[in-house]
Amino acid sequence: MELLLKQKNKDLYSGEFEIIDNNQVIGNIYFKGQLGSMEVSLNGSFYDKSFSFECVNKFFPGPKKNFRPYNILENNNVVGNIFQSIIKNTLFLRSYYHLCTYNNKEYISYPIGLGKKTISAIYCDNIQIAQIEHDNTIYNDLHNYIIYCESRDTAFISILIACYTYIIKAYKAGQKVISSKVISFDKTTNKYLLEKYNPNFVDNIKQKENII
Repeated sequence: MELLLKQKNKDLYSGEFEIIDNNQVIGNIYFKGQLGSMEVSLNGSFYDKSFSFECVNKFFPGPKKNFRPYNILENNNVVGNIFQSIIKNTLFLRSYYHLCTYNNKEYISYPIGLGKKTISAIYCDNIQIAQIEHDNTIYNDLHNYIIYCESRDTAFISILIACYTYIIKAYKAGQKVISSKVISFDKTTNKYLLEKYNPNFVDNIKQKENII
């Protein structure tokens, strides 16, 4: 599958994304922040599934360090969580990643800068299941994420991670941009993260789609 998570608009504290598959809108994401906070509330739909994010004002218990944690809810029931964490590779080397737990399964997203774009390589049980791509040229502060994956289930996990990535990296509370073009360059040199990047992953997904 190849999906586009396209940002339609952004106001001072709120905005909307569309989830697009083959030029058809199959879901929407609505987010809303507030004055004096970096965090947001988020509600979304994906096909027949509805979900929301709830900011957690405390750390999750457990051995993994967690920063800016959110609960994932369906029908007002907590079904998972997502947060940023860190691996201490060596005395001086640390690697940041995002960990998403959904229905008792763990998914790890490794952010990797490739220069003009940034990707998130998503793994489950040490196997890559999806990849998210984000172009580092941004027009009017509207962000787009392309998702490559093999199934609707992994697409949903990727959408959760893309939403979280937007919240912690791109969302700017209280700012409204009418017209702008911002170009950034993001290049990862961390060897641990670069090992998570498979340059053939997207081509493999596209070949399978052509076969099907």
